[in-house]
Amino acid sequence: MIVLKKKLFPFLDRQVIWFEPKPSKLKCFSTLYKQSTAQHNIFGYKRSEFYTKLINLWASEEEICKGFNKDTAYEIRRARKDGIVTGVELDIYRFVKFYNTFAQTKGLHQLGNHILHYGEHLMMTKATAENEDLVMHAYILDLSDKRVRLLYSASQYRNEVSGASKRALVGRANRLLHAEDMLLFKAQGFATYDMGGYAFGTKEVDLHRINVFKDGFGGELILENDYWPRTLLLALGLLALMKRAKRQIMLFSAAYLH
Repeated sequence: MIVLKKKLFPFLDRQVIWFEPKPSKLKCFSTLYKQSTAQHNIFGYKRSEFYTKLINLWASEEEICKGFNKDTAYEIRRARKDGIVTGVELDIYRFVKFYNTFAQTKGLHQLGNHILHYGEHLMMTKATAENEDLVMHAYILDLSDKRVRLLYSASQYRNEVSGASKRALVGRANRLLHAEDMLLFKAQGFATYDMGGYAFGTKEVDLHRINVFKDGFGGELILENDYWPRTLLLALGLLALMKRAKRQIMLFSAAYLH
C-alpha cells in the first residue's frame, strides 16, 4: 500500500491510497483509493473499474521471457543488436521535460511539480541509443506489497521527421525497456510488474494498439477498482463551476468596458 497526501484546502488534506484491499467508509470525505482489489460498492464512494495486466516477477527470468509472444521477443533481440541500452534515470526534471514534449504531441496533460509528491515511491528508467534518449518510463513502487506499477511512459518518435525506421527503432526500444525493467525490479525483490492499465473492451484504434503492445508481454488480465469519494467529486465540481463563472464574469466585464 502507498499513501500520498496533498493539501486540498487549508483545513483539509487529500489522501490517495494505492492498492488497499479494504477502503474505509470513515475516509469517504477526502480519500481516493486507487486500484483496490475490493469488488463491491462502498457507501460514500463512486466505484470505477480499472483493468490492468500483471507480470509475475517471482517466476524465473526464463519463464518471464517465455511469456513474451514471438513478435515481442524478436523486437527485443533486435533492439539489443541495434545497440540500445537501458538504465535508471535519476534526474526527475529531465524526465518531466522529456515527457512533456511527448505529451504535447499527443494532447495529454503536462506533468508539473505534483510528480514530486511520489517521493521515494517514484523510479524512472530510460532507453538510449548513441546518447539519445528514445523512451522513458516512470514507476511507483509499493515496497510493502512488492508491486511496481507503470505510471508514465513517453517516447520521442512523434517529433521525428526521419520516417518509419526511427519509429520502428523507438518501438523496439520501448519493448526492450519494459523487458529490462521487469528484470531490474525482479532483482530488487519485487513480486509484481503492473503494466499500468488496460483498455478492456475498447473500440478506439489507439487504445487497442496499446493493448496489443501490452499483450505481447503475456501476464494476467485482472480487474481492480478505483474508489472516488463522492463529497470530493462534488467539491471539485463546484470549484470548476466557480472557475468557469469567474471567467465568464471577466469576459463580460471586459466586453462591457470596451
